[in-house]
Amino acid sequence: GRGRDPGVLTTGDTAASFSNNGGFGFVPFSANLNSAKYTYEGWVKTTALGQYQVPFSSADANGGIWLAMVTGTTPVTWEPAGSGGYFDVWDGNDPIPHSFTTLQVASGVWTHLVLTYNASSSFPWAIYVNGVTDGYTWSFGANTINTSGPFIIGGRANPAAIASDFFSGLVDEVAVYTRILSAKIGRAHV
Repeated sequence: GRGRDPGVLTTGDTAASFSNNGGFGFVPFSANLNSAKYTYEGWVKTTALGQYQVPFSSADANGGIWLAMVTGTTPVTWEPAGSGGYFDVWDGNDPIPHSFTTLQVASGVWTHLVLTYNASSSFPWAIYVNGVTDGYTWSFGANTINTSGPFIIGGRANPAAIASDFFSGLVDEVAVYTRILSAKIGRAHV
């Protein structure tokens, strides 16, 4: 593994700190951040396990995608979320019950998150937490590609209010790739 905190290759701390008070990073819309295949990744650290929060997202009024810390589960887990409804977990055949054990949130610990999307797949999303996937693919009924909204760091892009579901903690080394990173490459970033 990485064996260090994110951002230590530079002098000083590069992590952005958010306190769930409405502060966020704003990147104007770019089609390059919302292609038919992409990977979003970043490092996050939080101790606020009692609130629904989003470390980074891309959305507009018609659709979008984000990773969310979901508090209605035990343990608290990471899962994909999007406009228009909820995701289903698939094993390739049918929706299945999901225990979320590999996607749990660790309080006060740097966690590496990766979300991949492939529009040509019936089950286009995969999630990795610290280089480990839950082994399932996720589907969502609607087209959730953002066509005009910003990329938000520290919250969920929300067309009605610019951003909401603010993150409480640190976010570092957020990256967007216009390809699907392999599991091997994703693990190398941990």
